[in-house]
Amino acid sequence: MNKLSVANIEFAVAEAVLDAYVAATGLCWGFRIQSEYGQSPYNHWAPKLESEVVLTTTERLGSYNDFGPVEISWGPPNDNSLVPSAYLYIFEHTPVYDSKVRLFRDQNGFKVQVHATADIVTDCEEISGPTTVIAQSSLDFMGILCGRCSEQESLDLVGQYMDPECLIFERDNYNVGILRPKSFA
Repeated sequence: MNKLSVANIEFAVAEAVLDAYVAATGLCWGFRIQSEYGQSPYNHWAPKLESEVVLTTTERLGSYNDFGPVEISWGPPNDNSLVPSAYLYIFEHTPVYDSKVRLFRDQNGFKVQVHATADIVTDCEEISGPTTVIAQSSLDFMGILCGRCSEQESLDLVGQYMDPECLIFERDNYNVGILRPKSFA
């Protein structure tokens, strides 16, 4: 079941994606889990859990399907390391900490499991203060973001980390290049 739970309040997942981009340090992987609006009395809440960089890989993969399984964890709040990290967006964005993330692939595609804590400031007693955040969801691989690079530049960049033959180059509405799975197009 695809769900995002904040302090034992469950929200169905509306969208969950895995993506990546090339940085000077390697291929940076991230995920985003956007929930649907909750049931009353939480029908004005639609939490989102997002990590722009949960893991950076430097080894060459055959294809994006070869990514994982990996387990990532990070510690207390105010940990000076920037990577990995994630944020919970509910009333405002707040960092999650004491986090354990598991990314893996099964016969149905990519999956993520998250167990973390976020300090939420609100007058709602159920979720004020240090709050447990749990997510488990399937992830659609959106592709590899390539910025303003040309198609050939994008293929060359990504080619350092995987065979780009399984990917197709597109530009989004903002003219950002993306190498998407051919099955996605």
